[in-house]
Amino acid sequence: MDKKFDELGLTGSLPSSLTVSLRLMDLMRSERHDVDALVSTIHCDPALSLRLIKLANQTHSRRPNKVEDVGAAVKRIGWDASEALLMGFSLVRPDATEGWGDFDHEAYWARAQLTACLCERLSDAAGWSHTQRAHSLGLLADVGTMALANIHRDRFSGILQDQPEIIAPERALLETDVLGISHCEVSHAMLEDAGLSYCLREAVLVHKDYDRICEQENDVKTWAALLLASQAAAALYLGEGRSTDSALTHAEDLLAKATQLLGLSMERTEEACTEAAQEWTRAREALGLQPQAVKYLKANSTASGDGQAPDASPVAQTQRSVVGSETSPALIAPILGNGRWGEAARILLVDDDPLTRRVVGSQLRRAGHEVLVARDGREGLEMALTLDPQIVITDWTMPGICGVELCELLRATDVGRRLCILMLTSCDDDDDQVISALRAGADDYVTKPSNPRVLQARVQAGLRTVHLRERSESMEQTHQGEVAELGILARQLENAALTDALTQLPNRRYAIQRLEQEWEMASRTGRPMSVIIADVDHFKKVNDRHGHGGGDAVLKVVSSRMREASRSTDVLCRFGGEEFLTLNPACNGQEARRCAERVRSAVGCKPIRHGAMDCSVTLSLGIAERTPEMKSPDELLLAADRALYTAKASGRNRCA
Repeated sequence: MDKKFDELGLTGSLPSSLTVSLRLMDLMRSERHDVDALVSTIHCDPALSLRLIKLANQTHSRRPNKVEDVGAAVKRIGWDASEALLMGFSLVRPDATEGWGDFDHEAYWARAQLTACLCERLSDAAGWSHTQRAHSLGLLADVGTMALANIHRDRFSGILQDQPEIIAPERALLETDVLGISHCEVSHAMLEDAGLSYCLREAVLVHKDYDRICEQENDVKTWAALLLASQAAAALYLGEGRSTDSALTHAEDLLAKATQLLGLSMERTEEACTEAAQEWTRAREALGLQPQAVKYLKANSTASGDGQAPDASPVAQTQRSVVGSETSPALIAPILGNGRWGEAARILLVDDDPLTRRVVGSQLRRAGHEVLVARDGREGLEMALTLDPQIVITDWTMPGICGVELCELLRATDVGRRLCILMLTSCDDDDDQVISALRAGADDYVTKPSNPRVLQARVQAGLRTVHLRERSESMEQTHQGEVAELGILARQLENAALTDALTQLPNRRYAIQRLEQEWEMASRTGRPMSVIIADVDHFKKVNDRHGHGGGDAVLKVVSSRMREASRSTDVLCRFGGEEFLTLNPACNGQEARRCAERVRSAVGCKPIRHGAMDCSVTLSLGIAERTPEMKSPDELLLAADRALYTAKASGRNRCA
């Protein structure tokens, strides 16, 4: 059954790449609506792509055809609606980028882009017509990882340190143990919320398990195989798993198996993967990014060898060169004859005039503030989005992006809404200009030439506004943290309510719910479905001879052997007492009988020993396949129960 992801409401503000966001701003500022360039840029960002697709499906929910790619989404909702949505992007907060074990967003974005390119090229090589859907699948399949990393940051950092390999099945198990849900299940929930089709959602859910892929219906199987092949190829290309030969071999093995399901030769697969890597490289270079081998788990800057951190980004280099040693105390003492009073602020000064930068910057530094300097609006925009200033002081008239446009661009973003923006103007008596600045989002204005005392007063007033916004944001983050923890607690409680405490198998309540779900699926798709009811033979004698402790030990061992003998897609539940129910989705009666015989042999193959107890245990099993004459799941269970009675009447330790 699908797990509930109560934190779904927190996924609307997942961060986007700064490079992509700046590129989008340039496109939106252009008078020419370059739809192709817009789509190509959005293709590099999973969060924005998913939000755009979701809006397209929600806005036109009555249309029968769902939108599943960015190009179709932009076409459906139009340029203006796309601009309004895309300009509200969020960025990674500076305080979330430090420390060993933090989620590496740049690595995630690079891998998602490469996986998308691989899905598109491999689907084209397989002769598919819907390669854009394939691109979306590759881009969005792992969005659950970013959701967990941002919503449960501390817990997920621990998961990454214990299991950094994304294609390793142990990752999902660890996520489920710690968070009550895996990243694949979160991706499934987010894609369903965005309106993507069943076959894509199910492919995301099962693609990490090759055996489960093989047992799916045709459409889900091919999409899942495509995704598995693309993720395995991406892992090999990016160097994930090269730390051990076994991990490398595992990725190669998965790639070979998945492409075989797609009907691709290894030669054609290699050609398609090479084309995808070249396309990925061109896309990243167009954004000014260098393709490199990256991992989700950040490398320690003091490490060496494979763990060595890559060179600092241009933004980080800019930060070091601009900030330098100009840090100042957090609190400046009241006036003592030195002109300093109030609280020190981190200020970004944006002006194309060197004299103004020097004069105003000097006034601010003498007042004890930390000053960052940008020479034009474009540089100021990037620095405001990345260097975390509290106050932006910008000139009105600048080449390229003027002060008013800078205000509008910043206020449209999640980061810019936290800032205090002061506009420098030489026209104190021009009401229209002042009104225009305030309408654009400026909090206040300062006239040139600036009076140091007035400038300091405006800065202190701006700081009060900033602190109010910071407190509001802190309260919101606290609330989000509580929602996140409640989500984990809710899943833990639900899991406890649906799990048998003794055997740790799903209980009868879960079995009935899952049976109804599988029945509905079989009715909709026409695929077969079977169930098996198993009963431990002479269990009352075990309890009478060895006590209830001995009986409990027998049930634990029996359930463990049954689980090991079942297929990955079989759903084994404790149905009550010594009775077990196995649901066999996409399985006819003949296949279910083979499963039942395998389980029966596994349970009775050797005695069960517990303390002084040494006894042999067997199972009787009844098998039933769903038929057109059956009207409800109850009739299917009744048929299996009758078959079980036949097995017991025929001498036990057999299948019927």
